[in-house]
Amino acid sequence: MIKLCILICLICAVIGFSIDKKVYSPIGIYSIWFFFLSFGANLLLFNLYQIDQIVYTYIAIAVMFFLIGGIIAKVNIYSIGRQKDIFNKNIFWIYLFIITVIYAPTLFRTIKVLFQGKSLTYIYSLTTLSQQGIKTEITKTGIEEVLDSYVLMPLMNLMIPLSIVLFFKEKKLNKLFIALWLLFIRLITSGTRSCILLFGEYILLNIVFIYENRKVQIFLRQRPEYKKYIKLLILLAVPFVILISILTKQRGISNFVESLYYYYPGALGIFNQKLKQYNNLEITHSFGILSMMGFINPIVSFFQHLGIEPGNLFEKTLSLYHSLQNDPVYISDSWKGNVLVTNVYYFYVDGGIEGVIIGSIVYGYISENIYKKLNLKKSIKNMTLFSFFLCHILMMSHARMQISLMHIALSFVYMIPLFAVKIKYT
Repeated sequence: MIKLCILICLICAVIGFSIDKKVYSPIGIYSIWFFFLSFGANLLLFNLYQIDQIVYTYIAIAVMFFLIGGIIAKVNIYSIGRQKDIFNKNIFWIYLFIITVIYAPTLFRTIKVLFQGKSLTYIYSLTTLSQQGIKTEITKTGIEEVLDSYVLMPLMNLMIPLSIVLFFKEKKLNKLFIALWLLFIRLITSGTRSCILLFGEYILLNIVFIYENRKVQIFLRQRPEYKKYIKLLILLAVPFVILISILTKQRGISNFVESLYYYYPGALGIFNQKLKQYNNLEITHSFGILSMMGFINPIVSFFQHLGIEPGNLFEKTLSLYHSLQNDPVYISDSWKGNVLVTNVYYFYVDGGIEGVIIGSIVYGYISENIYKKLNLKKSIKNMTLFSFFLCHILMMSHARMQISLMHIALSFVYMIPLFAVKIKYT
């Protein structure tokens, strides 16, 4: 089944890239991503434990039905319409003001710790301890925690790709500086490396948007100063790579290749171990609650404040959700991991094999629909939505179903005030 899974992923990738004819085809990227993950996991490098055949079976099913969902969206002429997008600049500046002002106390505390000679890795460890309920020198107050979860992180996730899109659209350096400022805030207050990687992905994707246009050479000859912007963006890659390398070494990771292997193909190993744990629990499926936790949790919290408690199904699902974060499992004799169970695990918990099929169809349909809107019109909204969805959700499918995270799910909600959309179906 392992070889068949790898072959199915490769075939689906070829089909996806062929029908979309773009390097950023959602079907193509999703399929080729799981091709590399499955191929790498099958090698069992660095003493990775053997992965059960059933894991590869579920992945093959997920990729096939993701393709089917994408094809349904592609042939559905009513899935999108002609759009008129109005970008509200006032909301943009309000969001930026909110992030800068409310993040100020946290930023002050972390900078104070850094001035004491501590590293960003130390900040990262303090952030992890704070998330576990342990008080540290950068622990947020209760109000700050609420604002961070419900407002700041969702806005941060949205504003970085939006600022980068605006930079390429308007060709004004102030939007790039805003994106870098937001990246700085995120990096300093969390110490995480993933924000740097995401920033680079957003930059690369927008460069692809430019160079896929056949008129780009004419445009560059007419606007030679734009070449300077492209060179500037390429130069940003150098400090980013250096910074990631430094942070990696500070965390005690001596073998960078091994770390990458466990982080990406190793996700299938965590999926395998967590799947065994889940099957041993013999609890009912979550019927979509696990995958949609990012949207459902705020609603449940609101009703809890009104004295209305959720049902037993939600409580069990929430407990399972927290166990993914807090209960690491060994995937080799020397390495244990958590969280990274792939989106396929979430679909399985939602509804078993049927959940994998239905969840993958819906996932593929939504992905292709967002892609179709982008191809119909490369507006600020469509470019921001696609950039965020591709980089922050689709390309993180090796980790989880990303909208299970509240700060990612709510980013879509905060996008609504930014744009006024009129849709006419044809």
